[in-house]
Amino acid sequence: MSKLLARQAEAVAEMHGALDQHLVAVLECKDRIAQLSALPVDRDRAVAAVDAEIARLSSEVKPAMRSVIGPLTRPGEGQAPNLRIRSNQPMTLSMLAFLAPAVLRDALLDEIGQVYEGRSFPSEAERPTLIAKAEDELEALERGEELLFREAERAGLSVLRRADADPRWVLAHDDALQP
Repeated sequence: MSKLLARQAEAVAEMHGALDQHLVAVLECKDRIAQLSALPVDRDRAVAAVDAEIARLSSEVKPAMRSVIGPLTRPGEGQAPNLRIRSNQPMTLSMLAFLAPAVLRDALLDEIGQVYEGRSFPSEAERPTLIAKAEDELEALERGEELLFREAERAGLSVLRRADADPRWVLAHDDALQP
């Protein structure tokens, strides 16, 4: 009787070990998908975005500059032109983009360079294929995990499924779970 209980305990431990391994594989696969989805855009696209943003910021300043220039060029009542610049005029990043776009561009490209420095990422064109491959792997892992759960339940073990288990596999017929 003790040998039977020992073998049963071994089988339970083995089943829990297999389930734990599957859980780790599922989580690693989900992490890989999330990491691929969050990778920076290709460097050329980032540089183009910097150039477009500098142009946009610079274009915002042109109308504001006219409102600053107006008071500077109109005489007051018998006085010299008003040289005060209102403090509410945009004098920040937009102004820098207008007055010194090359300086702003160089500073932004230095920061962007640090993101890519010494690192290599799959290109944006490659990522959908890599993500699809990882999603296929995840699907296979989750189907296999559900098969393990059902096997454990048939053996009389009480197991808890992950809260985020794919309902397609939890609710699927056993035949649909076969690879």
